[in-house]
This record gives sequence, C-alpha cells and structure tokens, in this order.
Amino acid sequence: IETAGFPAATVTVEGLPDGLSYKDGKIAGTPKTAGTYKVTVKASNGIGDAAPKTLTLTVDETPAIPTESLAAAQTGVEYSANVTVTGTPAADVTVSGLPAGLEYKDGKIAGTPAESGAFTVTVKASNKAGSVSKDLKLTVNAPASIETGSLADATVGQAYTQSILTSGFPAATVEVSGLPEGLAFDAVSNAITGTPKAAGTATVTVTASNGIGEKVEKDFELTVNAPASIVTESLADGIVGQAYSQKIETAGFPAATVVVSDLPEGLSYADGQITGTPKAAGTATVTVTASNGIGDAASKTLTLTVNEAAAVTTTELPAATQYTAYSADITATGSPAPSVTVEGDLPAGLTYADGKIQGTPTQTGEFKLTVKAGNGVAADATAELTLTVAAIPAQTVYRVYNPVTGEHLFTTDQNEYDQLAALGWQQEGSSWRYLEKSDKPIWRLYNPNGGVHHYTTDQNEYDKLAKVGWLQEGVAGYAADESFGVAVHRLYNPNDTTGAHHFTLDENEVNSLVSSGWVDEGTAFYALPAESATDTTDTDATDTDTENTDTDTTDTDATDTDDTKVTE
Repeated sequence: IETAGFPAATVTVEGLPDGLSYKDGKIAGTPKTAGTYKVTVKASNGIGDAAPKTLTLTVDETPAIPTESLAAAQTGVEYSANVTVTGTPAADVTVSGLPAGLEYKDGKIAGTPAESGAFTVTVKASNKAGSVSKDLKLTVNAPASIETGSLADATVGQAYTQSILTSGFPAATVEVSGLPEGLAFDAVSNAITGTPKAAGTATVTVTASNGIGEKVEKDFELTVNAPASIVTESLADGIVGQAYSQKIETAGFPAATVVVSDLPEGLSYADGQITGTPKAAGTATVTVTASNGIGDAASKTLTLTVNEAAAVTTTELPAATQYTAYSADITATGSPAPSVTVEGDLPAGLTYADGKIQGTPTQTGEFKLTVKAGNGVAADATAELTLTVAAIPAQTVYRVYNPVTGEHLFTTDQNEYDQLAALGWQQEGSSWRYLEKSDKPIWRLYNPNGGVHHYTTDQNEYDKLAKVGWLQEGVAGYAADESFGVAVHRLYNPNDTTGAHHFTLDENEVNSLVSSGWVDEGTAFYALPAESATDTTDTDATDTDTENTDTDTTDTDATDTDDTKVTE
C-alpha cells in the first residue's frame, strides 16, 4: 500500500478477506474465501486529517467440481442431473461423453437417453483462476429385450449351436426351457448347444431379465429335422384276385415324400399304402424311395410275392381203352406251385405221379376220381372227374369141333360157326378173343389135302406152308401183347399125317393132350380170355381116325383131309 506525506504515514487496512492481513506496507496472506471485498485504507502522519481510501479487492477462486456421481438413467425415460461447479469468477463448463439423447445446459445434464451402457462423462470447468476436469460415471440402464428373431432348424444326430441375443443394460440373465432332448442352454455363451436325439417341433421359451423393468419372455419354434428313412422291412404276400393293403412306414422330419415303383399289375401306392387287387402271381422287386429334403433320399428294395390259390384246371379226362397205353395230364394252377393228389380207385394198371395218370389199364368201367390241389394259399381246390375205360375192341373166337376128323377150328365168323354146326360140327363156345387190331396179325391157313386149319403169327411159316400147298386165308385176327394177354398154347400131334395142330389156353387141356402124345410147342400167341368160359376138354383132340365128309364152309374146305403135315 503506497502512501505519501511526511513524516511517513501510519497505515491501517480494514475489510480484508479472511486469510489476508496488512503488515509493513503490504497486504499479504492466503485468502480463504473468494469474493469482492471493500477494503478501507487509512493513512495518518499527524499532519492534517487522516486520509481514508476505499479500495476493491477481488479474490478469485480456481474452479472446482464438487459433484461426485451421476444418478443412473434409463433409456426412453426423461433424465436430469445437476452438475455443480464452483470458482470465482464463474467458470466456463463443458461436458463430454454423454450418451445420445442427453446434453449439458445451465448446470444440468438432461434429456431422454437413447442408448444404454456405462459412460464416462468428462466435466471441464475453467476461469481466469485456472481450470479443472473430472470424470463422472453415468449408467444408462435399459430393460432386458430378446433380440433373437427365430431359431435355426436342427438335425437329429448333428451338433447344434444357436446363440440367444438379448439387449438391455445391465446384461440380462437368460433362461431357456422346453428344449428337445439332447439340447441345453449354456448361460456362459448364451447359446443353445448339443446334439438333438429326436425329430419334431418344440416350443422353446426364452426368458430374459436384468432388474430393469419386467422380465421378458418369448416363445420360439425349434424344428429338429431328421433325414427320411424307410422303416418297413418286408411286404406281406398278396393273393391274386384278393384285395391287398400294405402300409409303407417311414421316419424322418418333416414327413417324407414316398415313391413306390415296380409294383405288380393291379397294385398302386397312395397315402402311405400299397393297395389294389393283384392280377397275376409272381415275385416283384419293389423299390421304395423316401425323401424330405434333409440329407440324401432313402431307398430300399423289398420283395412282394403275389400268390395264387390253387385251382384244378383239368375238367375232364380222355377216355382210356383197356390194355392200351394211356397218359392224361392233371393240370393245376397256383403260386407257389400246388401239390396235387388223385384220390379214388384208379383202374388196375394206372397210377398217378408227377402230374400224370398213366399206365395200361386192365379194368373197364367208369372210375370216379377226386383231384385235390393245395399250396397253402387258400383251401384246397377239388375237382370230381370220371375216367372211363372202354373194353379193348376184340372179336370173340369161337371153337368148333369136328367129331369125325378130330379137328378143332377157330373162327370169329358167327356165320361160319353156325354153318359148321349145321354140318355136324360141335359148337364149343368161345375160346378167347382176338384184338380187332394190333401189330401182331394171326394168319389162318387151310390144308386142302388134309382138311385141317393152321394158325400162325410167323410170316415165314405162313409163306412156307403156302409153298407146300396150304391155302392162305388171310388174317384171322390180331394177337394181344404179352404184357396183358393170356398165352394160347400150340400143340402138335406127331401121329397125325395131316399136320394137325391144336390151340388152347386151358392148361388142363394142354396137360391132357401132352399125356396123350401131343407135343407142346409153347406159346403160339397171346389173346384175351373169353368173356365167358366154356369147357373145351370134353372133346378128344387126339381122335383123327374118323373121316369127315367134304363140306365147303368158306372159300376153303375145313373138312378136306390128306397126308400133308405142317413142318416145323
């Protein structure tokens, strides 16, 4: 404080702010309080009146920011917070780092925050006394929100990860329920993870909360797909003409589209089933394909067997002829091939085997047969058939005896038989029967010198006798086969110069003649037995002493005799 005057003035200073004092011509110290002070300075030196003077002392203060914290804000909610700044003169204040939606004005941070989070807000204050800066933490909270819009599809047996996105501050606590088996929620990574075990659609509920407002909940549809597969392992057998139905079962999600190819005629596939009425028996290789867009299509080859009930298709049997080779097919249809049996009394000589009735029948008549065919598909099929066996066409051979010459003549001619009887020959009835036709003709010869007849199947003998004077009278009849005929013995009388032979199938007669000196020459031929037996042993075939009168009965004279002998 400078003064003038003499002697030097005594100075007093009044009104100094706290912390300042005057001494030794100076105001000094450290002011404690800012402000503007009116300081009165008085100087006196005894010379005249004291001279007071009022001076203004301004005490400036460095800015200070006493605000220590900011209240938390919430997005979407109007906000206001005071920021206190001290200092003299009043400081210029700037605030930076505010979230969107907030601004600083007139000592306040205010507005409606549009973003959440933890923000560092820097407050700077400056005046001519200095400047200061302070960082304050501003938390802008936001209610929890679930941002995930949908869940990706999963596939059975394949690893799956799906993040659950949320917003809000502080970070939300998330809970997930309703997950398919094999999946779980990992709270650390905020993701659904795992390997789903079963296909289907699940309703998954996600809940998020962070203490700000109400907790939120959102339902999602989680689809677990599975590649298509064909569950059906085999197809039931079908039967021709009968309705058929077979389900084709598949697995996978979504449901598979199924195509079935190479079905037997009459069957088709629709709506998960093979249906229809098969028309023909057989085995078909059916291909089933299933696809649902998940992985490769599945394909399986299945066998479909169409069976057919057994049926006897033979409706009648051809007639058979006794002693004639016979064969008739017994036919039956069905799948699998049916087993066929023939029941009833087959005529003797016929048997059934391998689908045929065959053999050589020896019986005649009508035979009732039952044919059965079965293959296990349905009840056995039966057919009633009649087998007619007709007698083999044959001619009765009559035996007539000349009591004068002792000759026996054999003829199929009833007229000849009767004419000879009228001439004194003795009718002895039927001896046997010739076939009407066979590959073994029996030739008849006549000895005009001896008046005897001879019968042979030997062409050489027939021709040889003709050369020595015998007359060939052609075919007397036809011999039977050894397999079914009876043996006609030929005997020769060595004591008779006419070449007389006798023919018989009677073993007793053979024995009697042999004992009388005749020679048994064996079997002449085979014939059918007579339909009714007649005793032919009452006449004496060895009696040749009596002459017979010459009487012509046919083209040759059966009564002529001379000394010609049949040579052997």
